[in-house]
Amino acid sequence: MGISIEGLRAFVAVTDTGSFSRAGAQLHLSQPAVSKRVDGLEQTLGVRVFDRLGKQLRLTPAGEALLDRARALISDLDSIGHRMQDARRTLGGTLRFGASYHVGLHRLPPALERFHHRHPQVRLDLQFLDSESGCAAVERGALEFAAITLPDAARMLELVTVWTDPFAVVVHRGHELAERPTVSPAALCRYPALLPAPGTITRRLILRALPATQRNIGITSNHLEVLKVLAGIGLGWSALPLTLVDDALEVVHIEGISIVRQLGVVTRRGRTLSDAANKMIELIRETA
Repeated sequence: MGISIEGLRAFVAVTDTGSFSRAGAQLHLSQPAVSKRVDGLEQTLGVRVFDRLGKQLRLTPAGEALLDRARALISDLDSIGHRMQDARRTLGGTLRFGASYHVGLHRLPPALERFHHRHPQVRLDLQFLDSESGCAAVERGALEFAAITLPDAARMLELVTVWTDPFAVVVHRGHELAERPTVSPAALCRYPALLPAPGTITRRLILRALPATQRNIGITSNHLEVLKVLAGIGLGWSALPLTLVDDALEVVHIEGISIVRQLGVVTRRGRTLSDAANKMIELIRETA
């Protein structure tokens, strides 16, 4: 068993005060607790550090040899503790994290602005990538976290929902589907669909709700803003977050269909995050 820092502190306090009881008052411990710590130090070292001469305490030669080293060790450990406290108060270094294009453009700016204002000394290394790549980068440790469309499950990742993102099926305002109060899924799927690229979480959600769509997919893109533009000029229908729907688009009400995705933060299960990462995630949740 190694030397206990508590034993060293008790030894120095007894030396400085000349008494186990006064050392206990200094350390906010009982006299028996101080005695136990000094006894433990002596057992670990295999030597006596004090001679108990009646009511007097006197350092043994071993105790005298230990005293300066004990003071230096305690000072070094206290200095390390102060430095770590200062590091927690003043964030620095580089924060490497990721965001999907949609989350980075439409959800993160308030948190980014607030973080930069509060912690300007932190360098933000923000990588824009699709949600699937974000998960992979967090899993292999390349990023501390990613703010993305959440998968249904991930064995190596912790998933925290921050935003619920409902979708609407939309068309150009002049599209013939825009004139109908409701449209069946079968009728919708007779028209070309403008969807996210294969393999994406969002595409899977849409096809789960409208499986027949797979037979009539037109243009694909990982950028929802691109799909919005293409739908707005009449190239087909798309399913987009309600937050992207504007006056150029008409919502098509589909019978019995609901498309909702969860947006949030993924971290590597078991990884200890930096203080900067924890602060950023805290701000993301505060500004959601």
